[in-house]
Amino acid sequence: MILLPSDLVAYIRDMRARDLVSVGQLRLLLIRLDSATGTLASTLEATLRRGEDSSGSNSKTAVTAGAIAPASDARPITRTGPLHDPSKLRGKLNKAPHFVAVLGKRRRGGSPRVTVGRGRTMDIILKDPSVSASHAWLDCDEEGIYFVHDDKSTNGTRVNGRMVAPGDFVDLAPGDMVRFGEVKVIYCLAKTLHDVLRLR
Repeated sequence: MILLPSDLVAYIRDMRARDLVSVGQLRLLLIRLDSATGTLASTLEATLRRGEDSSGSNSKTAVTAGAIAPASDARPITRTGPLHDPSKLRGKLNKAPHFVAVLGKRRRGGSPRVTVGRGRTMDIILKDPSVSASHAWLDCDEEGIYFVHDDKSTNGTRVNGRMVAPGDFVDLAPGDMVRFGEVKVIYCLAKTLHDVLRLR
């Protein structure tokens, strides 16, 4: 299993019980890579490093810095996606390298939405020709439900294989598979990835 960036992955793997209480509910995007050294991987890594430079933190402490997190009184998770089970997720992660991105803003201020696209100003930059400059955005409602909205992209956004219609807000559940153009992403909790990394 190849997961990048290695320092963030090690941090999640080594979290203790007290860390899991505060950090375990953080939402992650596990972005499938064609290669651990390709354009998509290097752009994601460079974006992470630029965010660290501007905030003065490293990727371990940045885990919580810009993340959008549900309110403490948020409704508990009632639906889970097809890859929420750690053994199923591990099987998927073993098939290709993935980049672990915290679902959060790169910069403070402005809209709370986390933007996804090929453009340099996006929060999560996916340098792939199938991804539009401003492809989609994600947000969390007052009940702690996360959702994705396609931003009139050329190649569309899919959740578990179903196209997100223009103007729709599609709820996400941990373990859901999201596709931005041809880039495949798994939406999951930090605790689930922790469990995957601890599986023998």
